[in-house]
Amino acid sequence: MDVDVEGEGASSGLKGLLEDDDQALSLSAFETLEKEFQDVLATLAGDESLDEFRAEYEKVHRALVRSHDHERKLIKKVKDLNNEIVNNASKVHTALKLSQDDQQTITTLRSEVEKAWKMVDTAQSKETSAKETITSLKEEIANLSGLVEKSAALTGTQEGLVQELTAARDELQRQTDEATGTCKVLETQLTNMTEVLESERVECATLRGDKADLEQSLQARSAEVQRGQRSKERLDKELKNTLKLLEARTGEQEALQAEATEAKTHGKELETQLNDARNTMDKYLRDYDTLYQRTQKLTEDLEEQITKNQQQHLEGVQHQKTIKQTNEAVIRLDLEKKQAVRKADREHRTMLQYKTLLAESKTPLLLAQKEIASLQKELDGFRKAVDAKAKERDAMERAAKFAKAETEKAEQQIVVTETRAKEQERIAYSLEAEMATFKDETVKQRKRIYQLEKERERYGVEAAEQRNLYTACLEEVKLRDMQLLQLQKEISEWEAKLKQQQHLYEAVRSDRNLYSKNLLEAQDEISEMKRKAKIQAHQLGQLKEEISGKDAALVKISFAHKKIDKQYETTRNEVSKMKKFISANEEIVAKQDAEIRRLASMIRRMDDDARSRRFTKVPSLRCDSSAGCFFFDFWGHSDPESRPNALEIKNET
Repeated sequence: MDVDVEGEGASSGLKGLLEDDDQALSLSAFETLEKEFQDVLATLAGDESLDEFRAEYEKVHRALVRSHDHERKLIKKVKDLNNEIVNNASKVHTALKLSQDDQQTITTLRSEVEKAWKMVDTAQSKETSAKETITSLKEEIANLSGLVEKSAALTGTQEGLVQELTAARDELQRQTDEATGTCKVLETQLTNMTEVLESERVECATLRGDKADLEQSLQARSAEVQRGQRSKERLDKELKNTLKLLEARTGEQEALQAEATEAKTHGKELETQLNDARNTMDKYLRDYDTLYQRTQKLTEDLEEQITKNQQQHLEGVQHQKTIKQTNEAVIRLDLEKKQAVRKADREHRTMLQYKTLLAESKTPLLLAQKEIASLQKELDGFRKAVDAKAKERDAMERAAKFAKAETEKAEQQIVVTETRAKEQERIAYSLEAEMATFKDETVKQRKRIYQLEKERERYGVEAAEQRNLYTACLEEVKLRDMQLLQLQKEISEWEAKLKQQQHLYEAVRSDRNLYSKNLLEAQDEISEMKRKAKIQAHQLGQLKEEISGKDAALVKISFAHKKIDKQYETTRNEVSKMKKFISANEEIVAKQDAEIRRLASMIRRMDDDARSRRFTKVPSLRCDSSAGCFFFDFWGHSDPESRPNALEIKNET
């Protein structure tokens, strides 16, 4: 029953697991998964950059299809094995039931045989007791016969008494002969019964040997059944473990499929993001190329402008140096102007003196005034020239020196002054022209410097903007590079995951190969168990036939035992009757023995009395019919009337 329950529990557990496995790997789910795989392969077929990924994905898909086919085959084989195990368990259960029934019949036969042996033992004990009683009776009869032989020498009355006793003895002998005959019959019956019991004992021994052989064979069969049960339990455990592993593998495959679907969706998202990133990257690259070309051009222009600015800066520095020099010259010219003003004042005073001198001669005075006016113009030109350029300091000094020399010459000689005034006017005109040109040149230089500074500021702003744009582009490029690196990392991670899935698939495939190998071994073991079960079934059939034959023999033996029991009951009744009869005879014999002893004592007394009285009295025998005992009476030889009475009593007896 335990085996049946365990087999049913294992079969129900296996059925439940197989049903769960069938539910987990249903055809619709596999078709949807196949459709999803085909959709993913169709989406991956358009992109050449994902050919390697598509090839790996196709490998995974083919591996999944093969694993699904192997799994269906394994599930079918497991179902067949489960059905075979259930059938074998039912067969083993029926065999165990039959062995239990055979064990019960063997125990009942054993109890009946033990009862028969007990009856035989009691019969043997009774037989021995009957033999002992017979031997005791024979001894008593021998004693009685000895006593009778001893009392053969008695008188006539004693002879009659002895005859009666011998008749009683003969009767008792006859009865003892009959009893011995019945005892012999009983002995023959007992010998027959003992022979029957011996034959039954031999048959029981053979049955016990057959039973021991059957028990050994049943123990061997039960051991084989237990081994088969243990192997079945081991196979059930292995199947449960394999089914659990299959469930775990299917769970892992489902998780991997979920991860694959997630990876597929994520891959689609990544593909869309990658396409967007590619588009934006292409756009950014085009923009970057244009910006790079523009920045290259701007850098070239900037470098040219920088070189120009450097040149202009150098020129500006040179101009600043020149302006500084001109400023220094202007400062010096201011000092010289002040000195010239002081000199002019002095000259004015001298000129006033000259006026006084010229008043005498107006023409030279007018010339001097003109010269003074020209000198004042020259001074104004010098003031203007001081602000314009510093290089004319030397010329101005020379001119001032020259003017001073001329004034000195004019002071010395008015005629020379007139000529020199003309020369000074010419020089002043030339100086004014030069100052004007220098002023124009400085204004132009200042305007150009201002324009260059504006251009520099503008170019600086543009360069800053371009630099900011360049840095922004660099940051964008770095960000895109980081995104590309992140995408490459994700792709490498997905490749690693795919490799891991491939390794897991390889592990699953190796496990499935191992499980298929174990399954083949289990099938071989199950086929071996089937063969052994068939052999056991055949042997059990033979044992059933042998047990049925033994059962028929035991039934015959039981009927013979019943017959022997009946005969034993009859013999026991007869023996009890004989015992009663023998006990009655024993009582009679005991009474007769007591009477014989009493008679013997009386005979001894009578002999003593006869010897003492010389035959004065003769004993007479009386019999009390009511008591059934004998007694003697003694009469003397002088009473002749008593003899007829004694003879009558003797005759009556």
